[in-house]
Amino acid sequence: MNAGPHLNPGPLERYALGLLAPSDAQRIEDHLSSCTACRRALVEQQDALIAAVEALPSPGPLPALRLSEQPLVRPAPPPAQRAIWPLVASLALLVAAFGLGWGQQQSSARQRLEAQQQLVSGWLARADVRALTLTDLKRRPSGRVLIDVGEHQSGTKNGQGLFVLPDAPAGLEYRAWVARDWHLGDPMTLVSRSRSGIFKVALGVNDYLCLSLDRPDAPTTGPQHILGKAFY
Repeated sequence: MNAGPHLNPGPLERYALGLLAPSDAQRIEDHLSSCTACRRALVEQQDALIAAVEALPSPGPLPALRLSEQPLVRPAPPPAQRAIWPLVASLALLVAAFGLGWGQQQSSARQRLEAQQQLVSGWLARADVRALTLTDLKRRPSGRVLIDVGEHQSGTKNGQGLFVLPDAPAGLEYRAWVARDWHLGDPMTLVSRSRSGIFKVALGVNDYLCLSLDRPDAPTTGPQHILGKAFY
């Protein structure tokens, strides 16, 4: 049994994000208790938000900062010790330098992932953000891009979208293509390319968006391997 008219997407999404005041949230819950269609819509909204966050990779553990203890080695006779010491010292410096470089690389990767997570979380916490679904060439859902609906409703041509994807496989990159103020037959222009799965794209009202996964040296005249497309 349904109770009254269905909820608008805006209040339902703000409820899913926990942004409503207690009294407003209670009214939403009262309606959901007797409206199957709105409960289904809420589940879809929650699934979209969860999928966006789960697409983020997790930072790997940092390597140990100390070498594991090694058994003591019987000292060699003095002549041999003098001959081996420069080599041992060189190897020790090499191991220390490698460990320092590896630790810095892992720390940099962790900072990058944390920055990406903060960026996506900030977008998801906004009341005017929606998930635009991309479909592949067989019209099957193939991904989502977060968009600023507030900019859409204001009619701006300078909006933004945020892709939330795993990083591109080795040797490949994501490419975002847009046909501005699209009409049938309009060509698409390459507007963004990224090996990271978290990247922004300029997107305005009535733009046609396409996402491809191509080699970095592939032609830039059009997408080679289309992952999904959508009309904004």
